[in-house]
Amino acid sequence: MMEKKYQILFLVLLSMLAFNCNRNEEYVNYTDANAPAPEQVSNVLVIPKSGGAHLVYKIPKDPNLRYIKAVYETTSGSRWEVKASYYTDTLKVEGFGDTNEYDVKLYSVGKNEKESEPLIVKVKPLQPVIQSAYETLQIAGTFGGINIKLQNPERANLAVVIMQDTLNNGNYTELTTYYTAADNINFSVRGMDTTEKKIAVLLRDRWNNKTVQKKSNIKPWFEKLIDKGSWRALELPGDTYEYVESYPLRKIFDGGFGYCCLFATRNYQLPHTFTIDLGRPVAISRMRTWLHPEAAYGGSHPKDFEIWGANTVNPDGDYVDLPNRIYRDNWQKLGTFKSFKPSGEGPVTAEDRDYALNKGEEFDFEAGIPTVRYIRFKTLNTWGISSGQVQVVIQELTLWGQEGK
Repeated sequence: MMEKKYQILFLVLLSMLAFNCNRNEEYVNYTDANAPAPEQVSNVLVIPKSGGAHLVYKIPKDPNLRYIKAVYETTSGSRWEVKASYYTDTLKVEGFGDTNEYDVKLYSVGKNEKESEPLIVKVKPLQPVIQSAYETLQIAGTFGGINIKLQNPERANLAVVIMQDTLNNGNYTELTTYYTAADNINFSVRGMDTTEKKIAVLLRDRWNNKTVQKKSNIKPWFEKLIDKGSWRALELPGDTYEYVESYPLRKIFDGGFGYCCLFATRNYQLPHTFTIDLGRPVAISRMRTWLHPEAAYGGSHPKDFEIWGANTVNPDGDYVDLPNRIYRDNWQKLGTFKSFKPSGEGPVTAEDRDYALNKGEEFDFEAGIPTVRYIRFKTLNTWGISSGQVQVVIQELTLWGQEGK
């Protein structure tokens, strides 16, 4: 009985193989190698766009037509091709770095890959993103380096190239390049002394278009990394320092990263507060935080928060309005901050995770804030919840500035 089943299965497989072989033998290639090239497109309408244009045309009635092709050169001199099937009557050309007029060649291409004579159309793009972003570019000195700001509302992929004339001979060499598609671009290059620097910045897009250099003489402000050896976690009445599992507040400044070394609170009613004794007075210039190892811009990630400072702390925590976390006058607000997500609204991207978990979110304090020994981190809401009870998780907190005596 078993042998009979195998025989039947063998015959079925043999029949399927024979069917496939016969079907391949019967395949007919309907492409006519001798067919002429299709006619050109006609009635082309050029609709200018930022850095490019939409080309709307009438498709030739030719059964041999396979697709329409546009060939053009951008500002950088690069040659580009764009194709559209015969099911659509529109092509998009892009990558132009200015608003000059360009020739675009349109070809009708047949199933045998024969091309029609080119139909040349004139394209005059609207201002490209790289130029509109460049108009908003700001270069300024900041603590330990230079700060770059610009607007990119269309969230184009941009490379911000920072250069310096280190030999004072007019030759600017690259320091670093910052790649981003954020809408509000704001970053700093650190590690500089306080001598004046000759800095230049240009923008480059994914078509290799470049802006001119914007030059500026910048004098960075003095700062140093604040040593954490004397820091101490305070457990004050009214603070939300109680933690889950093995993640106490002291781990926020232990220099470690990952699940071994984070501070994770219990669920508390917002706003949250915790207090750290820095061990000595500090004039804070900037702060960097690293958040939950896996939940960047998620439920426990602080979104809006304040940093407060004081030089004296009372045993009762100095709370005069506990539900709203209002303090006595010995506490001064040092800054109000909003967590920055490089990609803006929408899903969390690789760029977002790299910023929050590898580089660390960075926050600048205004110059002239008072020197303080104690700081209080007040979380107003998180990315996951704007009110109610919530957990806050922070891996590490680091400060820069000037130490007092």
